[in-house]
Amino acid sequence: MMPARTHALCLLTIGAVACSSSAGGASATAAPRRNSPVITAEEIAAASGSSAYDVVRQLRPAWLVTRGGNAEPVAYVDGTRYGSLEDLRNVAVDTIREIRWMDSRDATTRYGTGHQAGVIEVMTVRSPR
Repeated sequence: MMPARTHALCLLTIGAVACSSSAGGASATAAPRRNSPVITAEEIAAASGSSAYDVVRQLRPAWLVTRGGNAEPVAYVDGTRYGSLEDLRNVAVDTIREIRWMDSRDATTRYGTGHQAGVIEVMTVRSPR
């Protein structure tokens, strides 16, 4: 049987360790959430790769998955339909301001029908905010 003083010391030590490990969870420099629908300029700058496709593949690979059989997301650049996911290889990373994911519902609302697998929208530095 452990003396009360030793038992209390053990509980304080366990509590301090638990608090210190959870206190560092959120900070101003915390890594972006991997499930966020936006890839920011800061994330793009920190990523390796030369194209929009490379950045998406590295930071949000789930966006590149085909859905509902063989349907794949449609690529848009600055609000204009750009083509397939492969066409994102032609968008240079140094021209990108932001990359955004839209699910099929939001893509249909914004761009009309034909987006059953969603949209990957690239905003370049030339596009208006």
